[in-house]
Amino acid sequence: MKLFDLYRKLHIKQMLIMMLFPAMVYAQQNSISGTVIDASSGDRLPGVTVKVKGAATGVSTDKNGRFSINLPAGQAALVFSFIGYQTKTVNVTAGGAELTVKLNTSTTSLDEVVVIGYGTQKKSDLTGAISSVSTEDLNRNRSTDILGALNGKAAGVQIFSQSGELGSGYDIRIRGASSINSLTTPLYVIDGIPFDSYSDEVAGSTQVGSTAPNPLANINPQDIESIEILKDASATAIYGSRGANGVVLITTKSGKPGKLTVTYDGNLRVNSITKRLSVLSAQEFLDYRIIRGGADDEVALKMDPNQDGILDIPGHNWQQEVYHTSISNSHTATVNGGSKDTRFSGSLGYLDDQGIIITNENKRYNARLRLDQNLGNKVKAGININFSNNVIRGATNSGGAWQGVTRTALFSRPVEVSGPGDASDGFDTYISPVNNITSAQLTSNTSRTIGNAYLDFKITKELSFNITAGGNLSNSKGKEFYPVNTTGGAKTNGSATIQNINSLNWTNTNQLTYKKQWGKNTLNVTGVFEVSSYRFDKSLVSAQNFPFPANGVDNIGSAVTISENSSYKFINNRYSFLARAFYNLQDKYLFTASIRDDASDKFGANHKHGYFPSGAFAWRLINEGFMKNQHTFSDMKLRVSYGVTGNDKISPYNYLALLEGAYYGGSNGSNNIGLAPANPGNPDLQWEQNVEFDAGIDIGMFKGRVNITADYYSKKVNKQLINTPLATQGGYYSQFKNLGRIDNRGFELAVSTKNIKKKNFTWNTSLNLSFDRSEVKNLGGANMIPVTFGGDISLLGAVIVGQPFGTGYGYIKDGVYQLSDFDYDGTTYTLKAGVPEYSGGTVQPGSYKFRDISGPDGIPDGIVDSYDQTVISNSSPKLTGGINNVFSYKNFDFSFFLQGVQGRDVLNIIKLDLTGYKPNRNLGTDFFYNRWTPDNPTDTYGTWSDANATANTNNTFYVEDASYLRLKNITLAYNLPKRLLQHTKTFSGLRIYIAGNDLVTWTKYSGYDPEVSHRNQLLSGVDQLVYPRTKNIMLGITANF
Repeated sequence: MKLFDLYRKLHIKQMLIMMLFPAMVYAQQNSISGTVIDASSGDRLPGVTVKVKGAATGVSTDKNGRFSINLPAGQAALVFSFIGYQTKTVNVTAGGAELTVKLNTSTTSLDEVVVIGYGTQKKSDLTGAISSVSTEDLNRNRSTDILGALNGKAAGVQIFSQSGELGSGYDIRIRGASSINSLTTPLYVIDGIPFDSYSDEVAGSTQVGSTAPNPLANINPQDIESIEILKDASATAIYGSRGANGVVLITTKSGKPGKLTVTYDGNLRVNSITKRLSVLSAQEFLDYRIIRGGADDEVALKMDPNQDGILDIPGHNWQQEVYHTSISNSHTATVNGGSKDTRFSGSLGYLDDQGIIITNENKRYNARLRLDQNLGNKVKAGININFSNNVIRGATNSGGAWQGVTRTALFSRPVEVSGPGDASDGFDTYISPVNNITSAQLTSNTSRTIGNAYLDFKITKELSFNITAGGNLSNSKGKEFYPVNTTGGAKTNGSATIQNINSLNWTNTNQLTYKKQWGKNTLNVTGVFEVSSYRFDKSLVSAQNFPFPANGVDNIGSAVTISENSSYKFINNRYSFLARAFYNLQDKYLFTASIRDDASDKFGANHKHGYFPSGAFAWRLINEGFMKNQHTFSDMKLRVSYGVTGNDKISPYNYLALLEGAYYGGSNGSNNIGLAPANPGNPDLQWEQNVEFDAGIDIGMFKGRVNITADYYSKKVNKQLINTPLATQGGYYSQFKNLGRIDNRGFELAVSTKNIKKKNFTWNTSLNLSFDRSEVKNLGGANMIPVTFGGDISLLGAVIVGQPFGTGYGYIKDGVYQLSDFDYDGTTYTLKAGVPEYSGGTVQPGSYKFRDISGPDGIPDGIVDSYDQTVISNSSPKLTGGINNVFSYKNFDFSFFLQGVQGRDVLNIIKLDLTGYKPNRNLGTDFFYNRWTPDNPTDTYGTWSDANATANTNNTFYVEDASYLRLKNITLAYNLPKRLLQHTKTFSGLRIYIAGNDLVTWTKYSGYDPEVSHRNQLLSGVDQLVYPRTKNIMLGITANF
């Protein structure tokens, strides 16, 4: 019985095994496993999607890049896809060997995913005009700031630095400038958070003539993953009232699944001045003083006591002593890594940037952390924090006023002797430029924290919700002290200023996204509610007359006089609703529509809300049947868009009736402080309105070897926010109103080519060109708005109906008055009949002669006066562009980048001083030897400017062609072979590079640098002498661990 029971049990087990065996065999033979790695680095890739082609079956690789997937019987095809990599299909057989799948990074530009604002989109699906700049292109020249790195690399984007000084601001204009009183800077969006960027947030120099600081100087360019620039209204209307000037989307680096990687990039730079201006040497200055004042000239006698015409005291070349060769260094360490569910990226950065003016330095400290985490299958969260501290010390005052360090370096007498001319400058004694710099104290310390946190909810397969909160917090402290032995403090027995500036910008965005894909059709709908606030406050104390200056600005209370004690604060709030829909029909016809409702407290009660719609259509011709049999084009898409955006970049409260402090007489004859109306309210004040049309084409040829993007645009900026003068009888001087219109139109071209693509040698080229034209169409009934500046020549430009925006205004120089133009009676020169008179003064031989072009009746009348003033310059260039060439041969790579501007005029006002306007100062060498004299009756130069009655009036003598072509960057690098690095067991990559920046500039401009941009946006092409540009040679390494 027991034997039977044992037999029965064995028999049952045998039957079970026989029944299960086929299933086990089937399971083994119908699944396959393997590992997915990066084809270049060999790193395992987690999160790769693995699907059976033609079936719904799919899995993702784990944190080690491994996968296992069930297959149908027989042969099958597996499709491997991952963002940033080429999709790969592998044929497999059920029960086959373990797979190792290598994925190559994506090289097809059409598959690239770009940021478009409140989302991302494949490049092939774009319907608007967007330019992208990758981290590789951005950091090729290792610029210390974002805007400097971006210059010349995107079509339609004009970037001019205000000067070469450390931390100096930039003028960035997307598709031209078109606003009179509102700021023309674009909106910056950093990791999805709109960034209201104002130069006032940084405590710069308070001295007259200083340039605006750069509020983005705190950001390390090496922390940037990519930059997208939204240019047409279809792309920018999603940002509504802040999108009129274009939008710059900055995305910082994020972690990627895979093993931990550490990257270090460090470089050493040798900086020097790009150009020095030629002024008189000490001996030549002695000759000049003798010519002007004779042998008994007071300054000449101190220079040459024995009066033999030879200098007897030491002389100076102040440019040589003030500008020096400096050494800067920069270091950034970055960590990246993560798994399928967790990704992180962080960096530490340090910049020690030494200026080319002695004692001038900029030190920046950066720390960044980004963390993204999957909380299950349907929830994702993340946080991103970027902290920076920027400390600028030393001379940052460019000039414009006499006390500017660049002015004293150029125009101070090349000998340290006092003279009668010092009194006209307000000084009792001679102050050397070197002492002016080394004795002054100036520090600007700015800390900035930019951060955001988000939650993503996957409600259904098609529906998701995102909530993001973030902001930008900054604090800037400025300290200045100019003791009595400096030009800034000589008149007041020392002067000091303390500034404290705080700003807070926060935004909360709540976004619902629906995305549905079926076949070749895609629908993407986004709805957003957003609320934001910006707060700014500033306090400033200035004091003069320091009996005990030892502690200076650190004991400002010891001053006898408090010259200014002020504070200022404003808050701007807004909330917005927006919606956008994108529909891709059959991967041929692409439709985008959006609308945004903005509400802002900057505007009047009747216009608190603004509505900004847009629409765009694109046709992918490449996917039409008639394009299938051709082999030339790999892509072709036509685009057209139309939209409305706004500009709200004016000071707040302008719609309100404001009060200001005022004095009134008391009963006892004293002055009492009170309040008086400052300006009337305007409840109808609203946004400037930008209406824009864009038509473009995207072409790919020869399997992506040639890619072309071309756009034509036309925009009309209506309802200009103009501070309009009022009749004083009403008790007010001005009021902000919506008046006038400025039009811009232009053409943009971007071309990228893969000229040579061999195994060991490649050559790639990218080119961008931009043509922009503006016209002032209406000024609300006025024909002209004068543009005035501080200085010896005040009226420099005008905004004129029918003319481009940014024009210089003055007389046309028509030679020089010669002796033959006058009758001379031995004492007096009298103009001959028929020679035009000048109504502004008495001309003499050697004065500039101006063209008589009109009169009260519209015809020349023989008198040069205001009727003869006309447009003489245009600050807007006719053409801007850049071309970059990148070569690689085995482990070497070489690149050079050329950037240029054509057809831009600059008013070089420093020529007034270079031609002897102040006899006690130095002057230009070329003028000294080639000036007008009776023996040298030239029409190029006049006589000494202080004796020239027409010299201190704006005219074409000061207009120069500021076109240029600059070798922006040249780089040679060597990547150590991986076989050598494997022996170190430390490095996974090591790159050594040498580079040069701004080494050569081809230009006819006679000033320090043709890239001039005055902070007065109505006439940016004015050179009042700025900090010279720096060129540098750099040696650096990039190491991957």
